[in-house]
Amino acid sequence: MNTNFSIEDLRTGNNKIYSLLYKENKDTFYSYARKFTISEDEIEEVYQEALIAFYENIAEGKLTSLESSIKTYLFSIGKYKIYELLRRKKKIVNTITLEQIENIENLAHWNLEESFLSEQQEKVKTAFKNLGKRCQRILELFYTENKSIKEIMRLENYENENTVKAQKSRCMKSLREMITNKS
Repeated sequence: MNTNFSIEDLRTGNNKIYSLLYKENKDTFYSYARKFTISEDEIEEVYQEALIAFYENIAEGKLTSLESSIKTYLFSIGKYKIYELLRRKKKIVNTITLEQIENIENLAHWNLEESFLSEQQEKVKTAFKNLGKRCQRILELFYTENKSIKEIMRLENYENENTVKAQKSRCMKSLREMITNKS
């Protein structure tokens, strides 16, 4: 398809143009967004928010010319929307990198015999194995299975959500300390 629209074309607010933009970039954006720890519904929401923000920037005159392609501009908005979502979900912790979190999420898929793990993955795997079973379970539920704090509370018979949050926080702190002490 690869349509090229000018800012003036977009400023008209023609729904057909935005519909074409939506369809043209959707699959590529979804593929990109799947690298992050968000559900398909969240990806769809972020993508729609990015397109709305793009439209509003043009309609309000904030965007009068593009230094990049429309796709690049949309992806840039989308990337920040994903980061906002992850921050809201408290999946980005200041002292642990996104790469380390992605490594935690991939633990469920690592073969213990696998010899092709990166040094960082090896550190995370070793540290994770040294965590207590309760911590392993909470982190797997939260990061691998994308369970909410409330769902973990019910599944693991915790008293309340604050207890789960505190336990998850302690587990992540222990994991971070083990990883950094091995560096």
